[in-house]
Amino acid sequence: MSLGRNLLDLQELDLGLMRDRKTLEELPEVRDLAKRRRAYAKLKHEATGILARRKDLETDLADLDEEERTCKEDIAAAQAGVDGSDYRSVQELEIKLSSLAKELDKISFARERTQEDLQQVQLEEQENRAHMKVVGDAILQGAETARNRASNLRAGIDDAEKRRARLVEQIGPEMAVRYDTAYKRFNGLAVEKLLQEEVGRGRSKTVRWMPSTCRMALQPSSVDGLAHAGEVGECPYCHRILVIKTDEE
Repeated sequence: MSLGRNLLDLQELDLGLMRDRKTLEELPEVRDLAKRRRAYAKLKHEATGILARRKDLETDLADLDEEERTCKEDIAAAQAGVDGSDYRSVQELEIKLSSLAKELDKISFARERTQEDLQQVQLEEQENRAHMKVVGDAILQGAETARNRASNLRAGIDDAEKRRARLVEQIGPEMAVRYDTAYKRFNGLAVEKLLQEEVGRGRSKTVRWMPSTCRMALQPSSVDGLAHAGEVGECPYCHRILVIKTDEE
């Protein structure tokens, strides 16, 4: 291939490499994966809080059971120790039993409320586990997708870098330095091609020459100067590398 064709191919390859490297750095699959991982961490934090609330409610129920057992033991002890023939003792027993009965009612009411709260927390716990499974499965699938996409991009980048090395070798070290300097200066658009364009109509029709990137029409003197430059010159306006002709022309 000609020098001009190699330079144009090198620029096209470098622009593709720039896009692919940027895509690799900003893979949407990786962003989605990070988002899912944050959601999973939040669910895990919520699960810790739900577990703590369930444990507290279970402890409260166990305490209520113990209070009820103690209260019933007190009732049995009071009934066993009373003298039925003693009116005063019987009256005191009735007062004590009434007080213990109220205590049992309070325990029963508290247990009912605590059991309702526990059922609600258990439901939240089940929903949290189900949600964590869905997000966890999505993370596994997303990680596999991201790995495959990244692997394909890296393979393409590796192949492009090998082709680039061959092109750099073909254009030679001096032109390679010139190209790299222009590449950095013009953010990848280091090379442009000389285009020919017809303007006007009929007898007034003329030919205009302009570079493909900066699109500035060249003066006749500049065109004459480039005619002696060979395959590659320099744009007199933007100073990019200007391919005057390629082997296809």
